[in-house]
Amino acid sequence: MTHDGPLPTGAYFSFYRKIKEGFFGQTYRDDIDSLKLAIDFMSIQKDAVLISNVREYYEYQLVLNNHYNDIDKWKERWYEDSFPIKSDVKYIMIWKYLWFRRGISDQIKPQFVQFLKNGQVRNISDSDKSPFPLLIEIGDTVPKGNDPDLANRILFMIKYYHGYGIVHSKQTSDLLRSTYWVEKTAANKQEQSIYTDNQWSCYSEKVPNSDLWVSEFPVILYKESRPSKSEALLD
Repeated sequence: MTHDGPLPTGAYFSFYRKIKEGFFGQTYRDDIDSLKLAIDFMSIQKDAVLISNVREYYEYQLVLNNHYNDIDKWKERWYEDSFPIKSDVKYIMIWKYLWFRRGISDQIKPQFVQFLKNGQVRNISDSDKSPFPLLIEIGDTVPKGNDPDLANRILFMIKYYHGYGIVHSKQTSDLLRSTYWVEKTAANKQEQSIYTDNQWSCYSEKVPNSDLWVSEFPVILYKESRPSKSEALLD
């Protein structure tokens, strides 16, 4: 029992079983791959700055120590939340732009949402065919209306999962909230989509050959009846 009521500890058995089965392995691979892409991009684009609450992640040191020199040089281009967003800076974000509650600081959430509403986002993962690229550029360096479909997909996922963590996965369970994404040309017209745009359609029920995204933790742990204050920004 906690101050907020009973804690459904039984759900943790499923969570730890998933860890043992490698359920979250894709998340770690996406973290590493996206950070590599980010640093490669910053190596070419000298004015690019990375926005993300990933300073505390072990991947930060892992990527820089294993693959790059001059760690301090890269730290200087890791966005500090205490500074305001500037209109002349090229900002990039790894895929955890989907983690609205933890992946984005409260200080920049209003600007982040406004950029999405303006369609000021660009996929900079050249070979990335996912509905949610590993690396994006966002901000005033991207023209308004550049990619409204990608922007709306991000907004949809943040709302659908109430800003909680989302995992790109190959498996799911009844305890997790799942979304199945299919390219529009291959969408199953017999199923009722819960979201669609010019590029992708999304379903809450399993469809063949879909790109699967699931909640980080069992849905029962989420207090969906108590939305965070930051969710009001999405309306």
